[in-house]
Amino acid sequence: MKKSSRYIALALCLVLCFALFAGCNKTKDEGGAAAPPATDTSTPAAGAPSSTKVTDTSAPPPAGAKFAEHLTFTNDNNPIATLNPFNPASGTTPTYWTMRMILDSLILLVNGEFLPNLATSWETTDWKTFNIKLRDDAFFHNGEKFTAKDLEFTIVESRNGVGSQACDMWRPVETVNIINDYEVQLILNDVNVDFLFNMSMPSAGILNQKAYTEDAEKGYWIGTGAYKVVDFQTNNFVDLERNDNYWGKAPYTKYITLKFIPEMSTRSIMMQNKETHVAFGISEADIAGFEASPDFNVIPTTFNNPNTLGFGMLHPITSDWNFRMAVMHALNRPEIAVVAAGDWAAPEVTGTLWGYATQFRNNDIPLVEYNVEKAKEYLAKSPYNGEVLELATAIITNVKACEVIQQNLAAVGITVEVNEMDPPSLAAKAGYGKEDVELIMFVTGFNMSPSSFRNAYGPNGSYNRQTYDNPPLNEMIARVGTITDINEREKMYREMQEMVAADPPIVNVFWRLNGIVAQGNVGGLHLPPDVYYDLRYAYQLID
Repeated sequence: MKKSSRYIALALCLVLCFALFAGCNKTKDEGGAAAPPATDTSTPAAGAPSSTKVTDTSAPPPAGAKFAEHLTFTNDNNPIATLNPFNPASGTTPTYWTMRMILDSLILLVNGEFLPNLATSWETTDWKTFNIKLRDDAFFHNGEKFTAKDLEFTIVESRNGVGSQACDMWRPVETVNIINDYEVQLILNDVNVDFLFNMSMPSAGILNQKAYTEDAEKGYWIGTGAYKVVDFQTNNFVDLERNDNYWGKAPYTKYITLKFIPEMSTRSIMMQNKETHVAFGISEADIAGFEASPDFNVIPTTFNNPNTLGFGMLHPITSDWNFRMAVMHALNRPEIAVVAAGDWAAPEVTGTLWGYATQFRNNDIPLVEYNVEKAKEYLAKSPYNGEVLELATAIITNVKACEVIQQNLAAVGITVEVNEMDPPSLAAKAGYGKEDVELIMFVTGFNMSPSSFRNAYGPNGSYNRQTYDNPPLNEMIARVGTITDINEREKMYREMQEMVAADPPIVNVFWRLNGIVAQGNVGGLHLPPDVYYDLRYAYQLID
């Protein structure tokens, strides 16, 4: 059995016992985490040898440890196009990692528990009105003190970023009542039992009103986070420096660089030469060598987000149900997955349009089988008449997938032309309400909360790039967040998944397994399955 298939099977089993992690409706002030002893910043630079092997890459360092000053992370596929959370182009995983480091959210979700962050406590009796107390000792990177005004500004400004995850997270807020600088009341437009999850997301991080309004170019770099931005080149790298005035637990590492390296072979060479400390996306061919070496740790994780093919629902051909069924029957998923990422991809095996570990996943929906003859039958009943359709995509993995999809569709009589774009251009082209979208291959974002269903299929959802609009489903999306009984919510979410599968705006094609390799003396990596990684407390042990 393929390694990637083993991980997918395990993940799908785990999701069956995935528990509801919505916190209780009240938490008391736990205060800020105490800072550890000052880091020794006179230690050797990154790459220094160490005899200390980190066996648990998520564990904190041992007492009295010394740390390298600089860590470099190389990411694959998704560059960081912008650090502005209100920009739809900010919806890439490395961008979320960076936002977690520079922008603090009100609360944190750690191991299924909601914990205080910029909010010291919150209380609600009806899941519609939230009374929140804020920290009074947090400062932005520009020296401005964090107050309720910055929270209000962030919420209001997010509404202008239609199509962004920040907009999705803060959209439920109807009214912001500032009681004083450190106490605020948020009134939602309806009952929403998932709102605590929204407030914990990296894309819901709080910006400084003064910095954002005075500096259009760099104002969104300014947060209260554990790191601050030193330099940033779009689609290339971001350099971060530890915020030594951070209100919370101090990081161990002084400097962190996230660098976009699209070539898989280059990432492997950099890791072998110890030019990088953690590399995301190492090829199957190179993984075995790293596994055999005591100098490295291999950390396999499966992305929660499916790689999907979307249909433009405002286009007369691609919106046609018969055409969509023809395309779905034409897809040879195993072949597509192999070409896209080798043994580090696994084809979808159900008809479920959902994250693999997202709560309430319905695994009982059958897959639309690969059947060329059925594809031709559906195509004959569709309005397609030999037109050349655009298949837009970005990132290397999906470009390779689209080359196979192009061949699959040609075999049943559908002609498509692959349009390779960079992620920001794809986000700009394929947003909600864009009429020129025909076919689009992209990664649909699902987090661990079922509320992310709305982002994928609801009006103006950040991942609803195909402009799917199903009025009965929209009513259910609006209503499901108001249901506090967990069994009733699960029943409705399962029904919603069945509705989408019967009228599919997208089709899940394959899953990616991320081959992560770290130097053997690197630890402090928090890598949850929803890929909202927390790298703030990463470290490299040195002698």
